[in-house]
Amino acid sequence: MYVLRRHLAALLAAAALLAAVAPARAAWVETRPTAHAAVVDVERNGTATVTQELGIRLRGGPLAELTVAGVDGDAEPLPDATVICTDDAKFGTVPLSVTREPDGSLKLNIERERGLRTGSYVFRFSYRTHLLQRELIRRVGSHVELRWVGPRLDDGLDSARVTFRIPEASAAPMLPSPGASGGAVNELDELGGVFVGNLRRAPGKDELEIVRPHVARGEPALWRVWVADSAFEAFSAAPATKTQALLTTRELGEAPRERLAWLSGALLGGLAFGALLLAKWRGFSAAAELRGAEPRALVPLSPGVRAALGGVLLALAVIAGGPWDEPTGVGVLLLGAMACAVLHARPGRPQPRGPGQWLPLSESDAFARAHAALPGRYLDGTTLRGAAVLGALLAGAVTLHFVERRTSPYRAVELLLLASVLLPVFLTGSARELPLPPGSDAQGLLRRVLHGLRRRSLRAVPLARLPQGGSTADELRLLVQARGALSGLMAVEIGTDHALGVGGIVAEPYVLLRVREGSPCAAALPAQLSFQRGRKVEERVAVLRPKLPTVAETVSLVSELCDLLTQPAAPPTSARSSAGKAASARKPARRASPAHAM
Repeated sequence: MYVLRRHLAALLAAAALLAAVAPARAAWVETRPTAHAAVVDVERNGTATVTQELGIRLRGGPLAELTVAGVDGDAEPLPDATVICTDDAKFGTVPLSVTREPDGSLKLNIERERGLRTGSYVFRFSYRTHLLQRELIRRVGSHVELRWVGPRLDDGLDSARVTFRIPEASAAPMLPSPGASGGAVNELDELGGVFVGNLRRAPGKDELEIVRPHVARGEPALWRVWVADSAFEAFSAAPATKTQALLTTRELGEAPRERLAWLSGALLGGLAFGALLLAKWRGFSAAAELRGAEPRALVPLSPGVRAALGGVLLALAVIAGGPWDEPTGVGVLLLGAMACAVLHARPGRPQPRGPGQWLPLSESDAFARAHAALPGRYLDGTTLRGAAVLGALLAGAVTLHFVERRTSPYRAVELLLLASVLLPVFLTGSARELPLPPGSDAQGLLRRVLHGLRRRSLRAVPLARLPQGGSTADELRLLVQARGALSGLMAVEIGTDHALGVGGIVAEPYVLLRVREGSPCAAALPAQLSFQRGRKVEERVAVLRPKLPTVAETVSLVSELCDLLTQPAAPPTSARSSAGKAASARKPARRASPAHAM
């Protein structure tokens, strides 16, 4: 009996605890806004009826009331507020009583005994406000601006929609242009993000529906509309002809003065770019003629037509980015303008050279840079002067970009895109694409090879070929002087071939080995070497190339070749080593390499 009483006491205590906890657990509520839409119906006297629909996702419950913060400060609630459940068609419509709190918020009391529980609901309520008295309708510059500030929600929204119903006027209402803020109701942003507007004109009222793709958490969203003076009694008495004309032209894109500025800028930009293309072609073609190359353009048109086409495309890109507001068109037109600026060179047909003579030169004469500067170097980004000009122009474009960002980030980005047309002008059609002048040392390769040979104790002298009757060398090589070479070695020469690479002309070194046919030197060489006839009847020549066209690999190849072709020293002789002959202390005979190849 005692055990039964103890169990009954425990059950009664547990029941009391559950009875105390259940109301607290039932009172747990979580609300999250899912959508917001409002209709602002404005009258000619500046008063407005605001109807809002707020979507709420509710978890827990029961919910007996909902507080909406950030509504108009002079809101006068209207008795037509309701709430419906979108998850339950049988829920019906539940009335709401709206009261204004001391902090300016509206409290929506749910007239349902059980309140609301988990589900999705839409709260609909209305109130009246006087926008004109609160200076939310005022003149800004040459137009009248209507503003309305939406409620402040604790959680952000992915989309919000406001429909302005404005009295009919001569000019349709429209969204303000970026950078035209006329005051500070909410200076967090000017337009509150990216807007999409849809206009419907009807007798008596014009409806402008505006969709905002995102509302940040706790942000009082600002909505702005430009309207005509005649839409409101307070402004219709003033002369409205100029304002209406301004709104009409702005509906097409820009004011007349701004449109003239855009057209003037496009014209000047197109003329400047066309002149730049023409100057670039003239300089590059003159430089190509000096180097024996043929200038070519990516767009196969005559220079004048191509320059005019590039200028027109750039001018259209400026207009497409301004009054037309077509970013895709800007990109397509810029690509066309850049294509008109691309130049390249095709090497000319090689001409057979006549007889000449190889002569040794001093280093100062062989590696002197006596070549004249090419025309068009100021428009060549691979030269020092051209790089300075390009850097100055790009720096100016970046500076204008940061200045324009203060008023219009969109226009600032378009300015950088327009500056990209300079890149093909300065970075194509460069001197590095042209053949090197005869007798030059591309990138100083032979000079660096000469210094590398000296570090390995190998002697070498520069050789230059002078055409018969000429005074300017048309080819430059290095003659390596191998000490103690085997009999039959005539010359070891290092030359360069020139090839067009990604960064311009590339020097590729090679080694010429000249030997006498049937000599000990020829016998010491590997059998896989391929020889051909040389300058003389008994001379045979083999061409060797390093594994990589670098200075280190070239020096290593020549060093190995000299070690292979060098005659080993004979052992010293003594009197006791001779059999019946007198002792000899003569040094071993050495055969020197010829001074130069004939």
